[in-house]
Amino acid sequence: MNIILHSARHNPEVRFTLITNLNETHESWERVFGDMTKPSNVIFAPYTFEMIVREINKDNVGLGSTPIMIKNPYKLIDFKPMYGKIFQKELAGYTHWGWFDLDIHLGDVKRSYECDYHEEDFISYDNTRVHGPLMVNRNTEFVTTFYKNVLLYPDVFSMLQGARAILFDEVFMPHLIKKNQTVTLKRSHKRSCEGQEVYMWYKGEMQGSSGSCVIYHFGGG
Repeated sequence: MNIILHSARHNPEVRFTLITNLNETHESWERVFGDMTKPSNVIFAPYTFEMIVREINKDNVGLGSTPIMIKNPYKLIDFKPMYGKIFQKELAGYTHWGWFDLDIHLGDVKRSYECDYHEEDFISYDNTRVHGPLMVNRNTEFVTTFYKNVLLYPDVFSMLQGARAILFDEVFMPHLIKKNQTVTLKRSHKRSCEGQEVYMWYKGEMQGSSGSCVIYHFGGG
């Protein structure tokens, strides 16, 4: 956990929001992170699992009236593409939003992608268009509600409504993006150090054998 926070400290232009049942008191922080100082660009958004489920169930994130079964926290990984809707209060005023796993090491997020953040709707560090460990998305109505395209595929939507996690972000969102001709510049940016024998990180810059990297996913799961 301290690795991702250390990475965040060296990306001062990016705000990292931790959705957590912890609060920002010294006691809560010290219990989890020890004597590490909290980076100024890392904030806590206090949510319990039950609170997130209630947010989703308010209107089923615009996916009809049938409740979506969420019995355990792991199911929430299917809702990553919906975080822009679920946490819209926290995202007000920001040009982009996204998600990240905690078992990653980050390089320079804004510069390593080598892309136009003002034009691209979905920015993935991998060649799969949407990736679970790290995504950056434009904070527009089109992008934030893009997941609703799943309603065009009743079989997939039925699986999403079930209690079992289906990896909706990595398995099905790329298909929805590929099929939609209105997505702006649907590029992928191969900026991962995974699979390289050696990578180096120094003061926020990460380099692998093939050049600059934005992420090393050391957990892999």
